[in-house]
Amino acid sequence: MVVGTSPLRKFDEDYQSFLRLLTRQIENGITVAKGLVREKELHRAQVASEMEGRFWRFAESAPVGMYMYDSKDVLTYWNNAYENICGTAGQALNEPLAWMNIIHPDNIPEVRAVWESYTQSRRDEAISFEVQFKKPWTSKGDDAEVTLDRTYGMSVIQPEYSDDGKLKGTLGCVTDISSLKWAEKMQSARLSEAIEQRRQQENFLDVTSHEMRNPLNAIFQSTLHESLDLATTITYCANHQKRIVDDVLTLSKLDARLLQIYPESTNPVKLYREILGLFGPEIRASGMNTNYTIGEGYNSLELKRVMMDPNRVTQIVINLLSNAIKFTKKGKKRNLEITLNAHTEEPANKPMGIRYVPSGVQHQDPTDQSWWGSGEAIYLSFSVKDSGLGMTPEEASNLFQKFAQASPRTHTQFGGSGLGLYISRNLAELHGGRIGLSSHAGFGSTFEFYVKVRRSEVPEVPNDSLDKSIAALDLEQKIITSPIMQQAQPTQLASRFSTEAHTQPVQSPLSVRTNVLIVEDNLINQRLLRKLITKHGYDATVANNGEEALAFMANSTWNPMHAGSTGDAALRIDIVLCDIEMPIMDGKTCARRVRQLQQDNLLCGGIPMIAITGNARLEQVEEMRQCGFNDVVTKPYRIDQLLRVIQRFI
Repeated sequence: MVVGTSPLRKFDEDYQSFLRLLTRQIENGITVAKGLVREKELHRAQVASEMEGRFWRFAESAPVGMYMYDSKDVLTYWNNAYENICGTAGQALNEPLAWMNIIHPDNIPEVRAVWESYTQSRRDEAISFEVQFKKPWTSKGDDAEVTLDRTYGMSVIQPEYSDDGKLKGTLGCVTDISSLKWAEKMQSARLSEAIEQRRQQENFLDVTSHEMRNPLNAIFQSTLHESLDLATTITYCANHQKRIVDDVLTLSKLDARLLQIYPESTNPVKLYREILGLFGPEIRASGMNTNYTIGEGYNSLELKRVMMDPNRVTQIVINLLSNAIKFTKKGKKRNLEITLNAHTEEPANKPMGIRYVPSGVQHQDPTDQSWWGSGEAIYLSFSVKDSGLGMTPEEASNLFQKFAQASPRTHTQFGGSGLGLYISRNLAELHGGRIGLSSHAGFGSTFEFYVKVRRSEVPEVPNDSLDKSIAALDLEQKIITSPIMQQAQPTQLASRFSTEAHTQPVQSPLSVRTNVLIVEDNLINQRLLRKLITKHGYDATVANNGEEALAFMANSTWNPMHAGSTGDAALRIDIVLCDIEMPIMDGKTCARRVRQLQQDNLLCGGIPMIAITGNARLEQVEEMRQCGFNDVVTKPYRIDQLLRVIQRFI
């Protein structure tokens, strides 16, 4: 320190004393300041030492593996968790890249690529990657010990650089995620098992449906028109068996939420009579008294046709009638009252003694779709009242559930599976309605459901032949009707399932006889279809499987070598009707081969192929179309339905 003095002042003893005092004070201040700095530095060093000690203690006890590598990739620090996860002592990893020895062979290429990319990129941010160690992983669960053939870890590494930018080393941590991997593996296995079970269930349904539909086709087409009453009964029974098959498919679709409503312009009274015709023989045999009523609400609305799904409504009414007859036909009183009615307001808002079951699933109003038209929204109701045993409130509460009946004695005395009412409930709700009942033990039951429909203005098509067939049923029942009902001509269920269509006439074949190639392995169905085809003015050629069908096509005018040939050397094929399930070569493979040959110009384009199959699920039909079929007809089919499809493609 330098102190300047003034030459104008005498440098005496007092002035010298002042300067010495000032110098000492300044020196003392500097000494104190330096002491404070040293004290702070010592305190910071002490805190840092304590923090470092706490960190190392934390690192040693942490469940996460921690490690450090120097710039030469040699392990310089590790904690106990790192050794536990890796399954190797840290001292064994003090060579460059020695940690590669503990990585599972399947994972070495991925880890090496990550490490090389990290060291070469000179990146500052941390990176994370999955690592698999050779050490097997074991954990004791609640029930048993679970194991994996390796230990899975999630590792994070962070580079550390010196002040001059050189890599000093790497800090990292690894977390054991083996339990998560085991849970994912178990979830995947359970999902695969569930998918396989679903596939087996669908395969069972497909096989069952296919095998049951095939003989039904022969039953339908073999009905003799000369014995109309017997033929109608046979047709009804065949359709009843078909509905059993359809119930199985319906249940599967309900569980998968794949069931849909398909509206058609329908005469409710005609449908009402058709359904009743199904039970004519059984009602006559049991001597039951029946009243068939058209309600005042229906008469006042003057309904002729409505947009509704007649098949779903038929399914519900048949279930209710079957139950009513089953529980009534052996009683002392054998009375049935069946009523068709219509309402402008939802009946559930005015239950009139009927306890409607709450909706199980919230469905969208089906009549809002454009294809339902813009007619007035109406609720059609169907009720079936019997004089059977009736039920207690406790028994009634058990109904409308899957595989549920009123009581255990119900199955013992009357049989049944408990599916009918469950399916009926779901179908009614899907159609915008509800189902319910009113019952008292010893006084019978009344089951009622309603569906939402729209008024349709499609004109009625007269049907004289069916008017005659209803008379053959000779049902002895009392029908209470309005004048509108009395003027309507009776019809019966045969109009929906008979071998000849009556609602829409089928056009005659062209003057030049069309040749149909029938590909079918079942000899009964093969002969029957050939007979029906030739009966309606077509020629038919038969192949037993897809391979034979391809051989016929190779020798036909579809082969470019024979195109334009008019002689007998080349077979003329106008359309192909092909079964799906066949030995040697199935129908789907055949269709794919035909379309491929067309793309390769080995067959001419435009070959119409129609699949005829018992596989009726929507996804199966779509799969057949994707294989190359122009259209799909499901068994059991009506011959008029098949003829219309043929005429559409020739």
